[in-house]
Amino acid sequence: MNKLTKYRIFNKYRVLTLLIFVLGFFLSWFFSSHLYELIFKFNFNASDVIGHGIEDQKFLITNLLNLYDYVSSTLDYTTFLMPVFVCLLSIIYIKEKKGLLLYKYIRTKKFKKTLLNSIFIHSLYNAFTLYLGFVIFLVIGLIINKNPIITDNTFLNSYFGNRFYFNHPVTYYLIEGIIKFFIFTFVYSIFTFSISLVTNKMRYCIIIPIAFYLFTSIIFGAGMNIQELTPAFTQGFSSYVSINPLRVFIPLIIPILISIFLTIYHITRSERVEA
Repeated sequence: MNKLTKYRIFNKYRVLTLLIFVLGFFLSWFFSSHLYELIFKFNFNASDVIGHGIEDQKFLITNLLNLYDYVSSTLDYTTFLMPVFVCLLSIIYIKEKKGLLLYKYIRTKKFKKTLLNSIFIHSLYNAFTLYLGFVIFLVIGLIINKNPIITDNTFLNSYFGNRFYFNHPVTYYLIEGIIKFFIFTFVYSIFTFSISLVTNKMRYCIIIPIAFYLFTSIIFGAGMNIQELTPAFTQGFSSYVSINPLRVFIPLIIPILISIFLTIYHITRSERVEA
């Protein structure tokens, strides 16, 4: 592994973002699943639990320790904050673009190849980083959640048959994670990087993708009720009872098109300046 690869993979921003991302999963689960209330706010003086409060508390906590509630309790967390983590990881590329990548531009005649390769590699690293965070959370969940699965997830039934979630819950969540954390992160990383090609202001590169995600989710989701154009739909699709899995990729089309346009514009402008 060369120094550049080590710098990109073990960069302090990447390691810190991964740690915060995983910690956020557990905090979301702890509070959203009502585990916090059961541990710290359980009323042992209530008339219906006096004399057996500890047993009741343990029983209720045990019921919460199931894989479905464990993962689904993080839905709000990822739906609202995924673009934030993508943008935090994208700082690595933006800093590199201003320094090392600019130096490579000068030294190489393959400007277009160098640019596209760096965008692809960084997007891939970002996607692996957040997917790894989810896998770590999932593995720990398999250890601490011992209750049998009683709630069905039908999202992938059209491809893998009924009761796929019941029979293969781990595989189900790994596939769901690929969509929510790998593919989403990959696309929004490219989106963020394409914005960095037309502005040197880091704050714009961070604010614009987040604002795009939030405002278009509000406009198309709450305002116009067009879920296929709502960016948050790619994060919240698991809450729907039965949908065509291909629909979850539709919200990614707009940021992809914007990314293509901005990248072509940057390349064309740079070639025009050099000429």
